[in-house]
Amino acid sequence: MARLWQYSTYTLQSPAVDIKAAASAIAGIKPSYVCSTIRLQYNLDLTPQMISDFNTLRAAASNAKFDIELNLTPTGNRAYPNADAIVAHMKDISSKIKVDGWWLDFLSQAQAAKPHWIARAAKYAHANGQTVGGNCNTADVPPSMDAVAFVDGPDSSSPFGFSIDKSYVSAMKANVSPGTAVLGHIHCNPQARPTSEPCVFMNDWDASKRADFQNYWATQQKSIGFTYMWPIHFPLCPGNVAYDPRADKLPILAKYSSRKTVYGYMKTLAAKYN
Repeated sequence: MARLWQYSTYTLQSPAVDIKAAASAIAGIKPSYVCSTIRLQYNLDLTPQMISDFNTLRAAASNAKFDIELNLTPTGNRAYPNADAIVAHMKDISSKIKVDGWWLDFLSQAQAAKPHWIARAAKYAHANGQTVGGNCNTADVPPSMDAVAFVDGPDSSSPFGFSIDKSYVSAMKANVSPGTAVLGHIHCNPQARPTSEPCVFMNDWDASKRADFQNYWATQQKSIGFTYMWPIHFPLCPGNVAYDPRADKLPILAKYSSRKTVYGYMKTLAAKYN
């Protein structure tokens, strides 16, 4: 999971990170799929800089698939007017960059209120050799999804204050189609700051706790049955500032495989558990 563009805002505000460094970080985790590097809404088109950055990332991680995230909230001032507008946006984006897939945020809400939106988006994607997936916050998974993701949530019994709801994930998995990938990632809802998870993760915890949380997620994959979406330049807080694990310095301890940064420890975990 990597977010370089949150709508029209570039998220890499660490002075040590430019697009080439970001590309190197993403490639270093050896991903098969890179999700959500650019997030758009109905009235935002790709800019020349977005296109350049996206192509830089693709070149660095040439063996990975890349998607574009669309905000599919069915209500409010960020909503598409109709399904035709969604498909037209997808066509326009596909004419400018090589898109392997689409990540649909607010997937559950759109499925409940505008299921034909999801059906049309999936039909376009599959007709053009692209995948389609998104974030689900209910166990009601839309059909024709190639991948669905869950997020963690508040848990007062957890040492982190957040954890994976295993019963929810189990219910969601019972509703997915055969072949649908089940993914999970840290919740990113910075609009609810400062008590939102990404803001607590980035601002309240120290590097050791953030590293321990990566270990928690990594070690849950096999028993629960999902694939962790490693947070490279993700989540965001406040608003449009991305977390930078390469600048997150760890104490040199054996428990972190003597890695100097959270990013280095994440690479160790990814090699072990993925």
